[in-house]
Amino acid sequence: MESVIIIAPAEYDPKLGTRLEQVGPVMLGAEGVFVLSDGKTRVYVGRDDSVCNDFEPDHLALIKTKIPDPSFYFVDFTSIVLCRRVIEAVANDSMLLIDNDHGKLLPGPEFVRMLRDRPDWDWRLDRP
Repeated sequence: MESVIIIAPAEYDPKLGTRLEQVGPVMLGAEGVFVLSDGKTRVYVGRDDSVCNDFEPDHLALIKTKIPDPSFYFVDFTSIVLCRRVIEAVANDSMLLIDNDHGKLLPGPEFVRMLRDRPDWDWRLDRP
């Protein structure tokens, strides 16, 4: 499974849950993880503040200059098509940062704009 990280300034569970419903029916999985399915694959969205331990210190410092007390949410996926739909639905919010785990850390609206401007963009193939 691949991951994208959504970085929020506070607990965003209610907002994310509501926004995810724009994509399709949302199931609540173990430990409050949101689960979306398109019938072929699933995307899992949940809070995991231990994700910050995976960041290099300078990267985490950069995040904290933008969001001093961040909450971290993972978006785990196998289908980039469904992941793109999820990110477009939840991340068009200037309070959020998106880390695509492949060298991009962008404010939510900028990441969404890139998705819309580049409909075939697969960030996993980009080289930083």
